[in-house]
Amino acid sequence: MNIYDIAKKADVSIATVSRTLNGGPVKKKTKEKILQIIEEEGYVPNAYAKNLNSQSVKIVGVLLPDIEDIYGSRAVAVLQKEMKKQGYDMLLYNIGDSIHEISRYVSMMLSRRIDALFVVGSKFQESPALEALQKAAEQISVIGINADFEPEGMYSVLTDDRKAITDVVLNLYSKGHRRFLYLYDTRTPSGMKKLGGFCEGISKVGLDLSEQIMCLTNRNYNSAKETVCDLLKNNTDITAIICAQDELAVGAVKACIECGYNIPEDIAVTGYDNSCLSYCSNPEITSVDNLPSALGAIAADIFKKVTRKEPVEKRNVIDCTLINRETT
Repeated sequence: MNIYDIAKKADVSIATVSRTLNGGPVKKKTKEKILQIIEEEGYVPNAYAKNLNSQSVKIVGVLLPDIEDIYGSRAVAVLQKEMKKQGYDMLLYNIGDSIHEISRYVSMMLSRRIDALFVVGSKFQESPALEALQKAAEQISVIGINADFEPEGMYSVLTDDRKAITDVVLNLYSKGHRRFLYLYDTRTPSGMKKLGGFCEGISKVGLDLSEQIMCLTNRNYNSAKETVCDLLKNNTDITAIICAQDELAVGAVKACIECGYNIPEDIAVTGYDNSCLSYCSNPEITSVDNLPSALGAIAADIFKKVTRKEPVEKRNVIDCTLINRETT
């Protein structure tokens, strides 16, 4: 049974069936006839059919770049719990390396008649993702977690990554550190904000940026460890390593230990995300808490306010917190 069969059985045009499915103008008697056929023939899931009149299937969509990412999974876990409280189920797609196929994923989501689309990560601010999401926002609300959107119908909840890294620099400077290594793994909008925060921090304390080291490496423990080992051999005056992600920080800590440094007496190390990696490490790593759980809850609240047509800020920014542990 497809849309053509439904039109034939109801003795109406395909356009009339389509308008019925999409909430367009259709005579009441005709609409009831089409919906009855849909229900009898099982053309759509029962939950979907039941909600055709209300234009809500009580499902929201979520697009996630990497389901293994600790930050993203924590945000989505809380989002799922909060949406369940509101009576909504969740449809999740893991994008992986297919960000260039974002239009296909968005189309699949919209075909399921989702009530809103949540996206996690600043990758979705870039082309071609942004264009695809802008089109989706013409039909439903698009809410970004750690994504900064401006177009109408798109909402953002994020932490101030730039300020967070700037504050780390200021904190370490106050403890006597003057030669820094900044280790990062991505050039996404969020990654570049962090890098900008490092540069701003160095400027604020009056140090020469050209005398500091900024190094891009792969996002894994082994790469971070090898990179830091190599840098420490040729830059023995480094006393502080600021990492843009906790996994990098774990690698940096291991590198320092293998190179004979005492932590934090000889060298300090900080991470980012305040994930389980930071407090399971030995020594425990000082890390920036960028509050993914709080962002997930705020995103769910934004959706609630939008559906109730209550006033809501399009852009919601909260400050991170530095959690001091044994490496500083």
